[in-house]
Amino acid sequence: MKKVWLIVSGMCGAAALVLAFLGNFESSFVVAVIGATSWFLHYRVGIKEKLALSEEQESENEEPETDEED
Repeated sequence: MKKVWLIVSGMCGAAALVLAFLGNFESSFVVAVIGATSWFLHYRVGIKEKLALSEEQESENEEPETDEED
């Protein structure tokens, strides 16, 4: 999913440049905002993946507790 948002972001950036070159600045702005939003979603998905991986590694490293009384 991370790559999908990055691809959408790049395509929106290119489309915004083309629209701005053609003089359609309102549409260019809207497409650029959509591209920026998709880039932030790409970044968010990446952070969530890293957090899930680090939590998984922490849970593997924990030792099981024992309830032994002396």
